[in-house]
Amino acid sequence: FNKIPNLGKRRATRLMVFFLQNEKHFQQTLSSRVRFALDQRYALDEPTSNELVIYGSTLQERKSQALATLPESRAHGAQVYGIVPIESLAWPVPLLGHDGIFRSNVPNTLGAVDDRDAVQKWFLTLKEGSPATIDSYKRAVERLVLWSVIERRCSLSSLTTIDLAAFRDFIRNPPAHWCSKFPAMKYSADWRPFRGKLSDVSVQANMSAIGAMFAALFASGYLIANAAATVRSGKKTMITMDVNRRFADEDLLVLQDTFATMPDSMQKRRLLAIVLLLQTSGLRRSEVAHLTWGKIKPTKEDNKITNTWAATFIGKGNKERIVPIQQSTIEVLQAHYADRMALIEADAL
Repeated sequence: FNKIPNLGKRRATRLMVFFLQNEKHFQQTLSSRVRFALDQRYALDEPTSNELVIYGSTLQERKSQALATLPESRAHGAQVYGIVPIESLAWPVPLLGHDGIFRSNVPNTLGAVDDRDAVQKWFLTLKEGSPATIDSYKRAVERLVLWSVIERRCSLSSLTTIDLAAFRDFIRNPPAHWCSKFPAMKYSADWRPFRGKLSDVSVQANMSAIGAMFAALFASGYLIANAAATVRSGKKTMITMDVNRRFADEDLLVLQDTFATMPDSMQKRRLLAIVLLLQTSGLRRSEVAHLTWGKIKPTKEDNKITNTWAATFIGKGNKERIVPIQQSTIEVLQAHYADRMALIEADAL
């Protein structure tokens, strides 16, 4: 819609949905990049005939349809040598690490027979971590594997400390052909390991994950030395609170005046609950999105229930975090809860 005058984003979206629903008749398929950009609710929007091919409503159906647009080798999970997800990577036999410089000649506790097997079995040991941590670790190791095999032409078990320092510099500013300009699903031909330069914090996170893997492979007896042991994670970034992302007093006055002029309704109470929860609790966005009444409980003092409330979250390392919730916020949340229960009882939700 940026290239076609007077088209507009809404009409462009409807046009893409039309093409999406009628791919069979056009004998053409939309790119996976376009599929990713289309919101599911648009893809399922009002079919115009009974013959329309509706985009899958489940993740598996959407994945199957997107896979149909890939070359046959990729669609059937065949191994490919190139910048592809680690699950699809064809590791050259000389780079599997059978004779890696730092390979141990004795049995290892992972039972790994080569570098690919060692990585896969190390991934299995991450099951106790949070989903976000596991994804982060896998993404970092995937980048290292691709860099080692594609760019360095070196097996993982032969990487030296100098190699890992070079990888750290590489991920700070990866070349263009390693980056995707748009979000792409992992089984898409448009997928790349990076979206651009990594921040200092991201570089630290990547190197920490890689350090954890090398430490585990060394401890298991798969490696006789840990090349990552003395590689610094990167520049230490001082994390400070961004006060510019807080509501200023003037902003709060505008919000207050706006709510004062709004008629009393379920929508107003819901919006007020969201704003107050974000503004008074300091919760992360993801925590607000997943907050349930089961996580909010009255606090106790001297084994007696008090009038104060708090939300409990399990964060990194399974550490418990308790966040106080103001009484005024609780009252608004309870009003919103009453509205939802009324809708449920009326079978309107």
